[in-house]
Amino acid sequence: GMDTNFLVVNSMYVMHCIVWSYGDYHFYKLVKLLAGRKCAVFTMMVSLTSQTVNRYVSRTSMNGIEGNLAIAALYYYSKMNKPKYFDPNLQKMTLLISITFLARSSSLAAWIPLALFKILEDFNFFLPILVAGLTVTVPACIISVLIDSYYYGVLTIPQINFVHVNVVENVSKYFGYDPWYFYIKGFGE
Repeated sequence: GMDTNFLVVNSMYVMHCIVWSYGDYHFYKLVKLLAGRKCAVFTMMVSLTSQTVNRYVSRTSMNGIEGNLAIAALYYYSKMNKPKYFDPNLQKMTLLISITFLARSSSLAAWIPLALFKILEDFNFFLPILVAGLTVTVPACIISVLIDSYYYGVLTIPQINFVHVNVVENVSKYFGYDPWYFYIKGFGE
């Protein structure tokens, strides 16, 4: 009796609201860290009353979850001041990035330049970032593969499936295609 329409639909909304609240909390903390309390309050007011956020983001579950976890990860990224092994901020950021990567493989693309910026800022960040990847991301990916494989009954690696479907089979073309210069062209408009 747990899989009634009411519970299935509304459990997703409840889970989404929890993640969204988590993201809003970290959004406030991130803006406060970067620009101060007044700016954080104003930014939260704009975000909470935004028609786009309330109408669209709240109804596209994965986009909202990925975005909110990315905001929280950016907060922890902003708090990494000194390179050190097992930095709690680096560990939390890596876990959040790993979760978004497991949910949508392409989300990792934005984090690679940020890791490189930290390493270029201070090369001593290299080993802590590597250690975080090995101690947080690798176990998270192994757990994900084990769970998916168990439930599908065959070895299942979603990230390989993502590349196969979107690159090899090019199924993503059915969702829209823009030329490589699309974003560059947008700057001039």
